Amino acid sequence: PATPPAAAAARPTEAEAAATRARLLAAGEAPARTEGPLVSIVMLTRDGAGHLRRTLPSLARSAYANLELIVVDNASGDDTAAVLAAFAPGFPVTVIRNEQNESYAAANNVAARAARGGLLLFLNNDVQPVGAHWLGHLVETLDAPDVAAAGARLVYPSGEAGPRAGRRFADLTLQHAGVWFRPGDGAPLASPIGVGEAPDGADAVVVRDVPALTAACLLVRRAAFEAVGGFDEGYEYGQEDVDLCLRLRATQRRHL
Repeated sequence: PATPPAAAAARPTEAEAAATRARLLAAGEAPARTEGPLVSIVMLTRDGAGHLRRTLPSLARSAYANLELIVVDNASGDDTAAVLAAFAPGFPVTVIRNEQNESYAAANNVAARAARGGLLLFLNNDVQPVGAHWLGHLVETLDAPDVAAAGARLVYPSGEAGPRAGRRFADLTLQHAGVWFRPGDGAPLASPIGVGEAPDGADAVVVRDVPALTAACLLVRRAAFEAVGGFDEGYEYGQEDVDLCLRLRATQRRHL
C-alpha cells in the first residue's frame, strides 16, 4: 500500500482562497505543446445535457490541435442530442447512440474501438478542464516510454460537496490526485489521494508515479490499453479504472 498524504490544513481565509483560484487559473494557462499524436477524447453521457453545456466549450478552447471527440449517449431522455448537434468545435465529433444504458466498461470499450487516435483520453462529462493547455500537459507526461497512462489533478469547485466532508466546501478543494490503497476488511481498498486538501499544495501539484488513476480523466496509450484487453466488462460501474491501471502496471508500465 502507498502512504497517504498528510492531513488537510485549516480552511483558508477569503484572501487565501482567492489567491488559490488565481494560481490554479494561471497554471491552466501555462504553455504546453499544441501539436502531437491524435488524442481521441471518449466521453460517456446519460441525461447529461446540463453537464455537456458546461464541459464541451472547455474542450473547444483546447490549444492542443490534434484531437477528436467520441461521445457515447447511453439512451438519454433529455436534450443531449440537441446539445451535441449544436456543438461545432473545429475538430471531429462522433456520437454513438445506445438504445439502452450500457455499463461504463462496455460503452468505453466500444468508443475506444471507434477511436482513431494513438492516445485515448477517458473523460467524465462533468469534468471541466481549466485553461487552454491542459491536454498538452497530459500528452507531455506520456513522453517517457515507460509511462502507460497519465491522470489529472481534479478539484471540487466552490460549493461542491465532498464524499467524506459531510458538508459543502466553501472553496476549491482537492478531489483526486491519484489512487492509493488502504487496508480495510482484510483487503486493500482503493482510495483517492488528497481528498479535501488544498488543490495547489505540494502533494497536489507534483508529477509523480502513483499506484492507480481514475478514469474521470485518464490519458492512456492506445497500444497499452488494447494489450491488456481494455476495461474489464465484468464490472458494471466502479473500480474498472483501478483494475485497468493494475493490469497496465503488471506490464511494468507506470502511471503519473
